[in-house]
Amino acid sequence: MPQETPRPRRSRAQWQALVDEFQSSGLTAEVFCQKRQLPAHRFEAWRSRLSAAAAEVKPVNGSGDAEGSPRFAELSVDSHGPAEVTPPLSTGWDVELTLGPGMVLRVRRGQPC
Repeated sequence: MPQETPRPRRSRAQWQALVDEFQSSGLTAEVFCQKRQLPAHRFEAWRSRLSAAAAEVKPVNGSGDAEGSPRFAELSVDSHGPAEVTPPLSTGWDVELTLGPGMVLRVRRGQPC
């Protein structure tokens, strides 16, 4: 009985390089795997694993860097906007930010020291 040649074990970085190469190749996964002599099921498993891992560390709407650390964003007033702004009814807070469904950040100026 002929002995099979053992398949090479690839590191995470090597699989990432293969996935990157596939994405820029324009080939279907099936054709790419045939050309590179890759087991299609293993390639798809690594492609799925790597894309899931990448999705976990991506910032949402630019809210952080790849490690999830928050970043500061400079805000400015549009000088071409209306000359007068009518403030909404006072809520008793100096700053109130609505962050999303059910999330509000309220800030009140502290007492002077």
